[in-house]
Amino acid sequence: EAEYLEHIKANLAKPGAMKSIGDMCWTPRLDERISQIKVPALIYFGSKDPDFKDPKAEANRVGQAMPQAKIRVLEGAGHYPQREFPETIIPETLEWLKE
Repeated sequence: EAEYLEHIKANLAKPGAMKSIGDMCWTPRLDERISQIKVPALIYFGSKDPDFKDPKAEANRVGQAMPQAKIRVLEGAGHYPQREFPETIIPETLEWLKE
């Protein structure tokens, strides 16, 4: 994890990084409009994501709002499953993109 923190620090020192973070913070949430998204989507949730009281229930809610989406809950993953389980996510994403 120390290596990852150093990576984050280095990225934050790049020009435009703080503006990008600020823009992200001011981006409106889509919670109430998620059902308006009609494009195919592949969405991963971590079963231990601290941002959600019940990540599996949240995945189910999103799946109901976006029936065209493929929803995956990765057991043991937190908020960044793509970082924690790249060996799972990369091949699955490539396969999904082929479809």
